[in-house]
Amino acid sequence: MRARALVTALPSDADNVYITLTARTIRTDLQIIARAEQPASEAKLKRAGASRVVCTQVMGALRISNILTRPNVVDLVEMANKGVDLEIDEYVVTAQSAFMGQTLRESKLREETGASVVAIKRNDGETVFNPGPDSVLSAGDTLVFVGPAGVSNRLDNIE
Repeated sequence: MRARALVTALPSDADNVYITLTARTIRTDLQIIARAEQPASEAKLKRAGASRVVCTQVMGALRISNILTRPNVVDLVEMANKGVDLEIDEYVVTAQSAFMGQTLRESKLREETGASVVAIKRNDGETVFNPGPDSVLSAGDTLVFVGPAGVSNRLDNIE
């Protein structure tokens, strides 16, 4: 009952649907990440209450497609995942944050950390891609940024 999330990744889609249904019945607010073996099972898992579904077949096909069509983007993401002088991360603006109520320009995030904010996911669910410098930061906003390795630590120290 204290769990923040549940991951169900059994080899059987039927078992994952059953676990998802059971968990959703017990906790309507629980984040549930479910694995789907077959692409056709994704919709069933969503209807059963999964917050997110990961289908390994679809992920593999997308990765192959991206390697063929956007190899430099794939290389950049792989470098970030390996921690090679690049970080792609997110930061949640809190009511106590030094950035609360400021524009991106006023926050001087880029100047102080070297990070570029590539998206802001608003508290209401709206996502603003490539936000302008006059975008105002509010409590509950999630900033998605790209920057040099260690930028997350620098953001935490600004607060």
